[in-house]
Amino acid sequence: MTSPPVFKEITIDDVDFLRKNIINQHFNCDWAIANIFCWQDFYHVEWCFLLDHIIIRLHVHGSNAIGYMLHPVADTPQLTLIIDLLTQDAAAYGQPLRLLSLSKDECNMINHCARDPFFFDNNRDYEDYIYLSENLKTLRGSQYAAKRNHVNQFSSHYSYSYQPLRPNQLDECLRLEKMWLTKHFAHETKMTAEQKAIQYAFQHFDELNLIGGSLYVGDQLIAFTYGSEINEQTFGVHIEKADTEYKGVYSVINHLFVNHLPEKYVYINREDDMGLEGLRKSKLSYYPYLMEPKYTALKSDAMMHAIINIWTQCFEDESDYVTTFLVRYYIPEIAILRKVNHIFAAMMFMIPFDSELGKVFYIFGVATLPDFRHQGLATSMLNEAILRCKEQNVNYLFLIPGNESLKTFYANFGFEDVNLPVEFMVDFDFGTGNPEKNKAMILRLKDSSIPLPDTLHCKLF
Repeated sequence: MTSPPVFKEITIDDVDFLRKNIINQHFNCDWAIANIFCWQDFYHVEWCFLLDHIIIRLHVHGSNAIGYMLHPVADTPQLTLIIDLLTQDAAAYGQPLRLLSLSKDECNMINHCARDPFFFDNNRDYEDYIYLSENLKTLRGSQYAAKRNHVNQFSSHYSYSYQPLRPNQLDECLRLEKMWLTKHFAHETKMTAEQKAIQYAFQHFDELNLIGGSLYVGDQLIAFTYGSEINEQTFGVHIEKADTEYKGVYSVINHLFVNHLPEKYVYINREDDMGLEGLRKSKLSYYPYLMEPKYTALKSDAMMHAIINIWTQCFEDESDYVTTFLVRYYIPEIAILRKVNHIFAAMMFMIPFDSELGKVFYIFGVATLPDFRHQGLATSMLNEAILRCKEQNVNYLFLIPGNESLKTFYANFGFEDVNLPVEFMVDFDFGTGNPEKNKAMILRLKDSSIPLPDTLHCKLF
């Protein structure tokens, strides 16, 4: 009888073992030891060694949803047993099993070995950009003309120096990081966590086998970057920050850094774009050799199939929409369901977001099967949602009515028709499909002097 997995926090003493046992045959940056180690606080990283497999347990994007990375993934009876054991581990946290950072082939292996079916999703926002090292070194060809111009113009305007990055430059780099943060992502939780990741990297620079570069104009640090090996032919760039007051600085630090890397690296992984429009445009402008998809697999259960049944009967969304929602966001604690005669008849979700109003809950996907309407099920679920908010000291609930006629129904619970524009800053369309129609009703659970913002910006809590 195989014992259940026992997870432990990752320490620098674990790095050598992980490095020796992780044979990354893909371009996937999620398996870079430096990333696993440096982002451990944000993702709550723990690991174990089970049946000759390394398993990383973490919180998906820093949320309450727990996910597992598994290495290696092979079509063997061991994989079936590991899936069973991880299913039990996830259940101990009241969650379904969610496997992360999978290739397409690995998804097929899991589908073949698992006793129950999985849902799968690939999120374009988290695909890695893979480049040919030679292209980034030479910037040869018409497609790189703009990059060559940036480098040449920078060289003609500034007297600069490039040097390898070393741990004693931490304070300078953190000052530059803070300046970059203020300009781009003020109050963004993940970006604040990035500062902690940088600190970990500098504290253990040599143990993590990091390679970095820095760019100075005079004695002023204006850019720095670092990364680590992903596999024998691929180098991953984990961090790149620069002062954009210096025009062309990103083109220059990228160009210089790649030219100072060991010759053995044929490919450069510059990681994902997080769905940020500007970052996506920038990374595409370097003409990636390929994009590395990373699939998430969610083990299905009766509750999920009930949700899908209600959803497909009540809404006109494509079937992929609901499964994408489940794979990316579903954990039982966000769902409120009602049964009638042992049949799941109604559902709604409470999605926690961070916003200008602090933590708020968004009422989403309220639906009742046609045969069970006008029995007070929606009223019962909304009353439970309000009670949950009060218990968690959350002062605001909001929703986007599906049509005008529903506004009167929601007003009976105290929702105000403030017509507040909502922008969901996440990787899923929680709104109407038309951003201009994403106008919220608000329920204030306490008297508040906080004025409503012009737009409510909702980020994953």
